[in-house]
Amino acid sequence: DLLITYVMPPALTAELYRALGNIPGVTIDRHATDIAGRHGIGFRIALPAGQGAGFDELILDQKTFAVLGQQATLGPAAGAKAGQIVAGVAVLKAALVSGPGKTP
Repeated sequence: DLLITYVMPPALTAELYRALGNIPGVTIDRHATDIAGRHGIGFRIALPAGQGAGFDELILDQKTFAVLGQQATLGPAAGAKAGQIVAGVAVLKAALVSGPGKTP
């Protein structure tokens, strides 16, 4: 949520990316596509059966490593609906603002 919701300082962003590799069960999807149709690298983790037994995936730009988005996808247990995106966020623009409710 931090990476999608806030403009993060580069050093903290790097630490969070490094932490992804230490989370048990996180795998890489080198052919991820976000809900806006952009291709990137996905870090995915399996969701429990009660949440559709699918995957939650954070998708990064392959060159800049900027966050493209996050999405939840149904898994094989969903049968014909496997692979269907059930929730997602695409980060199209991020900017710093001077305070709450302010626009760039």
